[in-house]
Amino acid sequence: MGPDGAAALLALLLAGAPALSPLPWARWHFVFSKEVEMSILFRRDAGGDETRLLVRCAAGRFELVSRQDPSGRDSTESVRSLEEAETFSRRLVLGGVPEARGCEGVAPGDACAAFSGRNGTLAAGLSALS
Repeated sequence: MGPDGAAALLALLLAGAPALSPLPWARWHFVFSKEVEMSILFRRDAGGDETRLLVRCAAGRFELVSRQDPSGRDSTESVRSLEEAETFSRRLVLGGVPEARGCEGVAPGDACAAFSGRNGTLAAGLSALS
């Protein structure tokens, strides 16, 4: 591919080529060795963005998920062990999203950080964690 072709490809990628795809997900798969594989799935639609990493390595098989609503004010990241069926997640809700479960007690104007895992949920204002 010559310089003009590379520039056209780069422009297409920067312009959001996955949005042009008729499929709801964009997917990439990498095999680093016999022991390490990773798939990346990405979705962007009116409901927001979601990136999902599926990882297989010596430590096990894991699913890492990151979701963000279209406003950018509500995001969740989680790590799930597929062998142990255990998930740990962190949700960050910036001010103005009062319907977030567990964040009802956070003062208006403060962001809410909620952590969930096998032993329950802890939610607090972001200012309390700094």
